[in-house]
Amino acid sequence: KQADDSSDKQLSFCELLGFFYPNISQAALQRFIDQYEDESNPIHGKHLSCEAIEAVFNKYDTDGSASLSIGELEQGLVTNGLEEVWKKYSGVFARYDLDGNEEFSLEEFVMLMAILDSCVIN
Repeated sequence: KQADDSSDKQLSFCELLGFFYPNISQAALQRFIDQYEDESNPIHGKHLSCEAIEAVFNKYDTDGSASLSIGELEQGLVTNGLEEVWKKYSGVFARYDLDGNEEFSLEEFVMLMAILDSCVIN
């Protein structure tokens, strides 16, 4: 009920994301959704697998804490040949630490990877 911004008793994808990620602007969420719904875009739902992102998360989580520190994220990206991505975007990663605990939960990581993927590709 709280997430249904339009009060139409139906929850849109944008409303759902807005509920779970209140610190991300509606415009940014809508850009993500537009890319997610575009079949030619690599982050389209049929291309972007939560299972694949979760596997990466688990691989990067070297201490087994079920969260990623900035150090684990850096090491994972660098180890996978993505040092340029780290260098280019490391300053903005903290924005996606939505609860401010300096760690990425799986949910935060999924959103980060989806947004990062759309930025890197486009």
